[in-house]
Amino acid sequence: MAALTRNPQFQKLQQWHQDNSSDLNLRRLFDADKERFNHFSLTLNTNHGHILVDYSKNLVTEEVMHMLVDLAKSRGVEAARESMFKGTKMIPCDFLIPVQTQHPIRKGLHHKILLANFLAQTEALMKGKSTDEARKELQAAGKSAEDIEKLL
Repeated sequence: MAALTRNPQFQKLQQWHQDNSSDLNLRRLFDADKERFNHFSLTLNTNHGHILVDYSKNLVTEEVMHMLVDLAKSRGVEAARESMFKGTKMIPCDFLIPVQTQHPIRKGLHHKILLANFLAQTEALMKGKSTDEARKELQAAGKSAEDIEKLL
């Protein structure tokens, strides 16, 4: 799968952010849409009770939400979710990273590099590799057949 930054859906979202983010204001978003809470939240009814998911207090618009869904679909999130609900063994975990750095080294370049590495690692953990894919990579890296068998 291509790197996130080369993904057309990501690029579309990034361009939208560059063009519009300075105009976003939560108070104006609520003023413009008196039903914002109803439009950007939902209640999930589960066997263990109700779960409220509320995006209304985030700087998003309907257009942004559609772009985020498109991005998630393009990155295989739906397939991963379906796999999880079909009983595929998974390791539950949270991956958290700050969106903005508090120490903008080289105009934020350091943070962008760390963020790219973070996203690549979490994607690799989410999707995994088949044994054949791993074997081919290890062979290409010059590992011996004995070392490959130990690793796999």
